[in-house]
Amino acid sequence: MSKLDVDKIEEDVSKQKPFVGGRIDRVGIEDLEIPVKIQNGAEVLKLQSNVTAMVSLDDENMRGIHMSRIYLALHDCLSNQVLSLSSVKELLHKLVESQKGISRYAHLKFFWKWPIKRKALKSDSLEGWRYYPVFYEGRLLEKGKVELIMGMTVTYSSTCPCSASLARSLIQEKFHGDFIASSVDNKKVFHWLGQERSISATPHAQKSLAEVKLKVTKEQQNLIELINEVEKALGTPVQTAVKKEDEQEFAKLNSENLMFSEDAARRIRNLLNKKNWIEDFYIHVKHFESLHPFEVACHITKQVPGGFHT
Repeated sequence: MSKLDVDKIEEDVSKQKPFVGGRIDRVGIEDLEIPVKIQNGAEVLKLQSNVTAMVSLDDENMRGIHMSRIYLALHDCLSNQVLSLSSVKELLHKLVESQKGISRYAHLKFFWKWPIKRKALKSDSLEGWRYYPVFYEGRLLEKGKVELIMGMTVTYSSTCPCSASLARSLIQEKFHGDFIASSVDNKKVFHWLGQERSISATPHAQKSLAEVKLKVTKEQQNLIELINEVEKALGTPVQTAVKKEDEQEFAKLNSENLMFSEDAARRIRNLLNKKNWIEDFYIHVKHFESLHPFEVACHITKQVPGGFHT
């Protein structure tokens, strides 16, 4: 069909009376891949993002929304602006405006992976890239109220305190059995500790995830800075390239930060409770068990009226 023929089509199918009427909470685009500009210190990064953009359909006599207008609103805004919670707020209003009176509410979420270069724990010459899943989310609610949420996922190591205690007990028993008939000699003990057969048990550890969601009024802190603070609070961030001294330091950090899932979630809560710009938060930690065939998880919220629900 030629362009001329298309222009002659006067019928707007979206305005047809629906077969079954009724209001729709959310309708729009999910899993849209689109580049976004992200402020990264003094530079601006252009990264691939995954976007959900939806509006309500409040006119019960309209068959559908104008889907292409959602895409065009996203494209126009993101082509000219650096993505921030402020631009999310602006976009929410534009999404509703694009529908010419048939929508009152909107939902918008941007998900991307933020690249951060990390140095090894001990080796000055070693470094590598970590990619942190992060998101910005916004909701346009009743009477023009806007709810802004941002969040990230941090990967860390967790060593079980109970398992560590049981391992220490077995090592004590092994030591007692090997030295019961002899006087203790420092050199012999030092040599004994360095043998594989002497360390008769090790605690189990696993890769773990901390997902953090924050309800805020505006963007008070860079997500990278918050990621750094969460990693510091946990004490055992996963590494990129390592040498022996880095792996040894990692083992030391795990020994100094034995954690149940409850410990990890509480550490993050204590960090977030000190930030008065956070209205509410939701913390979800998951330990990918090496002992069990299931995962262990913990959820914590700030527990404010009308806040996050797990």
